[in-house]
Amino acid sequence: MAASFVFGIGCVLLPGLAWVVLDHSWEFTVPVLNIVYRPWRLFLVICGLPGLIGAFALLRFPETPKFVLNKGDPERALETIQWMHRMNVGTKEPALQIELILEGEAMQKPDDASGDPKKLKALLKLIWNQTAPLF
Repeated sequence: MAASFVFGIGCVLLPGLAWVVLDHSWEFTVPVLNIVYRPWRLFLVICGLPGLIGAFALLRFPETPKFVLNKGDPERALETIQWMHRMNVGTKEPALQIELILEGEAMQKPDDASGDPKKLKALLKLIWNQTAPLF
């Protein structure tokens, strides 16, 4: 529901922002780039900023605990879970009482399924068995 709210706000703000920025007639020349900078270029920069900020924010996030655990690093997976708990709860000290993550069976790594129908079927079955519990 929050995603649709944000999308709706964006649909209202974007035309308003375009009206404010594009309604001007100023221009200046950037001699280094040999371009004339007009309001529509500023509008493109403003529209690109949220995506750029989001890309840099993604660099701050850790890998998922499942991925880290599958790579064989349970300590880092535990640190990631505790970091996620701190971010969700909003406290500095982790109140999460997990001290150890028990490793289960290692994930099956399917062979190259190209060409062999049996391997392709096994790969599709593996994908289905991992995806179906999500729903």
